[in-house]
Amino acid sequence: SELHLSRAMATSTPVMRPPDLSNPGVAALVRELYPFTKVEEKSVKQFPSYDDRNFYFQGTLSDSFVPGCSERVEENKMGLEEFVLKINSTAFIPCKILDSLNNIMNHLKGKEVRCPYPLKSKNGKLLEICSESQLLRSEGSCESSGKEREFGVRVLIFLPGELLDKIDRVHVTPKLMFETGQYFGKLDAALQDFHHPATLNRELYWDLKHFLTLRSLLSSVKDSKNRSMAESVFQKFEEHVLPKFTSLRQGIIHGDANGENIIVVKENGCYKISGIIDFGDCVQSCYIFEPAIMLAYAMLESAHPLQLSCPMLSGYLQAFPMSEEELDCLYYCVLARLVQTATMGEYLFQQEPWNAYFLTTPAKAWRVMEELLATPKDEVDKMWTDARQKTAEDFHFEST
Repeated sequence: SELHLSRAMATSTPVMRPPDLSNPGVAALVRELYPFTKVEEKSVKQFPSYDDRNFYFQGTLSDSFVPGCSERVEENKMGLEEFVLKINSTAFIPCKILDSLNNIMNHLKGKEVRCPYPLKSKNGKLLEICSESQLLRSEGSCESSGKEREFGVRVLIFLPGELLDKIDRVHVTPKLMFETGQYFGKLDAALQDFHHPATLNRELYWDLKHFLTLRSLLSSVKDSKNRSMAESVFQKFEEHVLPKFTSLRQGIIHGDANGENIIVVKENGCYKISGIIDFGDCVQSCYIFEPAIMLAYAMLESAHPLQLSCPMLSGYLQAFPMSEEELDCLYYCVLARLVQTATMGEYLFQQEPWNAYFLTTPAKAWRVMEELLATPKDEVDKMWTDARQKTAEDFHFEST
């Protein structure tokens, strides 16, 4: 399982990433598998990622052959010609999980939450399985790596806009944070009637239910002060959250609510949320983990993390209310996500020191963790309780 793989990673096994592809290789693979009449090689751009490959590209779909996807033909005629090629190792994310993620995105079509959705291939499939040699053939190589690895290949609609983390911080207003929280609340509400056995039984190391298993990675944290902070969070989580697992409500959550996965667009000089991407960490887990993950990542980017968290939490809870028991765990769960992202980042960088992407969050996470641990839980809880009854217009801060 995915969780078993993470335990192997905790000892010596590096992340099993798919092979990298050149621009011509991406274009060749897409043309081979999907009904495109044209793929612009010069438009191909790879997005940074942990364990998969994601390539942006522009192309033109055939109007005459898009099996089972008449809606896509109509959109193509309207000029929506931007896509993302996603390649996942099936040893890391099994085919049944990739199938469930496709189903989640299709389930959200027509609901209040905008997200990408997968296209059908020439074979009428939402998921194509390719061997490593097949991927390498798109590069013009005839080599085989011996024991063949397999990869799940998908093409998704690209959502235009900007990433929340990339816009000038002066535009990160209380209203935008409120609407972002509200959007994730609507997402969780929309998935309450979604059921898929693979998602239900998924074991994912990023799932906070398995947070305590990451204790084995603490040796990767070289700074003794940071390591001590992390250990204190493990202890708090074990004492205050773990005993409540059986009583906390569970359902499908996005599981990776960070600013790299939130699309915003500018209208009349102000940004508003336009969609959510990257459903790769969707899992059946405790609902309280969703706002905890969302707040933890948002706080990383702010000079005033607790101030920023209040409108986000208010927006989320107005779309997806939570019990007092759930909210009593929020403080510890936010801390747990900060430890997760910092510790995993440092560990993975040690495995792949050439990949600076792994270090994008640890330094920020340790800083926010220190501030949060220095603030009494009762004080934080009071701030969040006061925020719950407020609207977007009730919050004020000049910058984040």
